[in-house]
Amino acid sequence: MLGVSLLALIGVWMGCSNDTSPVASYSASKSHTGDVSPSPTDPPSPTDPPSPTDSEDGDLTDTGSQVVAIPDTNLANAIKLALQRLPEFGTGGPEPALTATNLAKLKTLYTSRQGISDLTGLEYATGLDTLDMRWDDIEDLSPLAGLTGLKYLELLRNDIEDIRPLAGLENLERLGIGGNRDIDLSRDIGVLAGLTKLKHFRINDFGLGDSGLETLAHNLPGLENLNISSNGNITDFSPLTCLLPTLKTLRLRGMHRLYQINADAPGDDLRVPADDQPTLRYLAARGVTIRWD
Repeated sequence: MLGVSLLALIGVWMGCSNDTSPVASYSASKSHTGDVSPSPTDPPSPTDPPSPTDSEDGDLTDTGSQVVAIPDTNLANAIKLALQRLPEFGTGGPEPALTATNLAKLKTLYTSRQGISDLTGLEYATGLDTLDMRWDDIEDLSPLAGLTGLKYLELLRNDIEDIRPLAGLENLERLGIGGNRDIDLSRDIGVLAGLTKLKHFRINDFGLGDSGLETLAHNLPGLENLNISSNGNITDFSPLTCLLPTLKTLRLRGMHRLYQINADAPGDDLRVPADDQPTLRYLAARGVTIRWD
């Protein structure tokens, strides 16, 4: 009976804990090609960006600054295109120089499917609030550690193993790490828990199972939008009640093979797991929109 199930779900909700595990420390002394050196005591504190290199050819549009070394040509080209869209440069003017001054002017950068693998130099884009780098080849996020103005960061389907460099991005409101299955969520959950302004989180196609979902739900109590699509190992959705009352939208695309059509659902065919219908029905009753697209 739904009434009994609701009592059980209320019991789960009452047992929700907002305690967070300690943030996994991140050593900013890590080189872009070396291993992460976590410190057991020091909090994440990225160092200042290194001094840019002197320009050999001279700046084209910013003669008062030095040129930043950006070894990944795909990233360099993406930044140049973004700079050309700024009013002070325009498409008809000279090519913007990749100086620290110019990089700091960027507010948004979209580089999806550009084959970018090295973010070196992006640490100078200190004015960024939106960064979308989905479907690239990124492994090391350490150049992002000091970009504290970021509010939107999308990293879908890269080659990331460690998100600890993101620990200091205290203004993040939207984050996507879906498809990066080598991330150790049990190690890095403290990083996510420390992002207290995070409202929208995408962790689709992550290989997430029941224990991972429980870890997320207990450590991210302020989420409004959660995308856990294509995580076919999840069978127990009851931890999601810990995200009430803030959770507004839950996306479950690509998980239909685990579900059967609920003929009793009002409106359209609401697909819910055969053995876990009460949880999603309870969430829906509390105003959560469940999306399967």
